[in-house]
Amino acid sequence: MANPVITHAPDLEIQIGVDVKPDWAFFEWMAMANGGYVMRARIHDPYLNFLKAMSKKLLQQARKGPMECTFKIKWIDGQETEQMTAFVTDVAAAGSQLYNQTEVIAIDPPSWRLNAGKSKGKMYKGKVSTVIKDVCKEFGVKDLVITETKDDDNNQWWMMRQDPKTFIQMLLDWSSKVTPKETSWVTNCKKEQMVIKEQADLPNNDLGTFQVNVRNFAAASDIHSVSLESDTLLTFWQTQMHTQGLSAVSGKYYDRITAKKDVIVKDENTSNKINSSCTAEESFEKPTEDWSTSMLAIPEHNAGDVGLKYGEYIDGRARNMYISQLNLMHRLCVRTQGNAKVTDPLGLDGSTCNLTWKTEKGENYWLGGKWIVYGFHHQVSREQWITDLYCRRYDHNSLSQRR
Repeated sequence: MANPVITHAPDLEIQIGVDVKPDWAFFEWMAMANGGYVMRARIHDPYLNFLKAMSKKLLQQARKGPMECTFKIKWIDGQETEQMTAFVTDVAAAGSQLYNQTEVIAIDPPSWRLNAGKSKGKMYKGKVSTVIKDVCKEFGVKDLVITETKDDDNNQWWMMRQDPKTFIQMLLDWSSKVTPKETSWVTNCKKEQMVIKEQADLPNNDLGTFQVNVRNFAAASDIHSVSLESDTLLTFWQTQMHTQGLSAVSGKYYDRITAKKDVIVKDENTSNKINSSCTAEESFEKPTEDWSTSMLAIPEHNAGDVGLKYGEYIDGRARNMYISQLNLMHRLCVRTQGNAKVTDPLGLDGSTCNLTWKTEKGENYWLGGKWIVYGFHHQVSREQWITDLYCRRYDHNSLSQRR
């Protein structure tokens, strides 16, 4: 079983300018692949004394630079999470006299830093991964790990007055084709570190085995509840994606008739994407119809500065969209007892969990087995701590790397 032995109620260590441990009422911490993480704390604040104690630092610092908070969730006499860091973005208070509450929202440091632009028209030189490194360094991201791309070191990229986050997203939007294994980009953050890797490079962290015992309600069960969403209508527009464009250098026109292998993205040519080790009884059969949806490609870099022919990167945007949309097909939210092992955002969309799920007849249930975890959500009150795991599967017969 995956959960710790719990002997007491949960506890929280949190600093937001001042120590709020005695007064916290409710706490949430959510992390998602490609979404960074966010923390929300509600604090009992009679006569708004906590808000007053925090106000000096808030007023002097919050508009000038990052206002840091730290937090750690734990079971008293049990397991605890790693201490995390976030930067305050919102403060609110409401109530009356003794019944006031103050709420604080904070986000991961890299996301905070990359929102702050300078309206530059600067040109950056280098391949996509090098340019992203340079932008992150310039705007204060202290630790970046990124998959090296295979385009040219002499590329030239203009920022075009965009904030750094938008500029980086623009580069990631189409460049999945120039990654070594040609899978979609995944961005995760932890404290001051940002990790931007293609999906095939993500670590395989085992988040544990969770048990559901339907046959014996008196037996221990790790799972409180589940929520399933399966979007089968996605099939109509996402079975294949294709794009098209004209090379100003060669004069070649790329479309699904003249250059089929260059412009069509489908299961067969995205075989390095990450899937769980699921069976025909546990996930969908992939579609076989010739349905497709067209997407605009980025224009050709007609100075040849990408270092590749247009046909070697034209399908990048469609490729990124194809793999990303697969995540919406078959999803499961698993609610478990508070779990201090589920705290590392850097492996999301590559980490796994295993559900041991038996029916009332003792047979394996189809929602059991391996799942890929792409997000988590901790919710802590004085009475309990629960952890939601956001999981997904691709088609069982998809060409992919199994975990």
